[in-house]
Amino acid sequence: MPLSRIAVIDRQTGASLTPCPDASLVMSNEDSGWQGVVLEQHRLAPAEIPEIVAPQHFVVVNLSSEVTLEYGDRGRSNPCSVAPGAICVIPQGSVYSVRWQDPIDFLVMALPDVWLQGITQGSTGQDRVELVWQRGLRDRLVRSIALTLREEAQTGAGEPLYHDALLQALGLHVLSKYGTQMLPLPVYAGGLPPAKKAAVIDYIQANLEQPLTLQAMATVVGLSQYHFAHQFKQSMGVAPYHYVLQCRIERAKTLLRQSQQSISSIAQACGFKSASYFTRQFRQIVGTTPKRYREQLT
Repeated sequence: MPLSRIAVIDRQTGASLTPCPDASLVMSNEDSGWQGVVLEQHRLAPAEIPEIVAPQHFVVVNLSSEVTLEYGDRGRSNPCSVAPGAICVIPQGSVYSVRWQDPIDFLVMALPDVWLQGITQGSTGQDRVELVWQRGLRDRLVRSIALTLREEAQTGAGEPLYHDALLQALGLHVLSKYGTQMLPLPVYAGGLPPAKKAAVIDYIQANLEQPLTLQAMATVVGLSQYHFAHQFKQSMGVAPYHYVLQCRIERAKTLLRQSQQSISSIAQACGFKSASYFTRQFRQIVGTTPKRYREQLT
């Protein structure tokens, strides 16, 4: 099991420390490469964390039964009842202590300030990020994204573009709902210019066997990830992730018709991390398995 990468700062000493013992770590997205975002699940016995400073923005999802958290803020105690599935938002720079008297299982997402700044700059041109403390709120979207990201991290078979889309949706939602300023999301009309549309399609076709990311595709046409994702969808009618998936399935169908390569080799040639993941995606889109599809051609 990898070590926890969630760190906080001891307010008294200024030292960096891990608020949760490594033995509590249930899962981590250590090898996912999610643009600096850290996702971990911890399972803790009753405990108390002394006064600390949050060096990043934290979004926490309660996976256990209802638990009472007692937050301390400069000598004042603020008990908070957190229902199953409820979230807490802890802004970067927050000073607090916390204790709980029952076992607790939770997901925590550490969102770097620079990552959220990238979203605000890409969507509105603003670069200021300020979030508001939230304790025990019900937010189905945050919970759903967090659980989906956990599943993706655990299986390790997903598509980077899918992770990018989930993380972008999470960042936009957190900023728009829990930010101190309104996040005016601009409306784009017209989609990608023809030359940029052709360039990104050529890039996708030339790199289907590679892990494609939203950042790499946006860089090809000189746009931010946010601008690119919206203009691409306007141009193509589907999000980048779905377009790339369709292209990969079409290439797989061609290889199944025109070659005798194994299913595993075709999966690799089309950019799928495993034959099982390829088969699952192929069945969802085509309505049958790759093996059965090939058999029907003979």
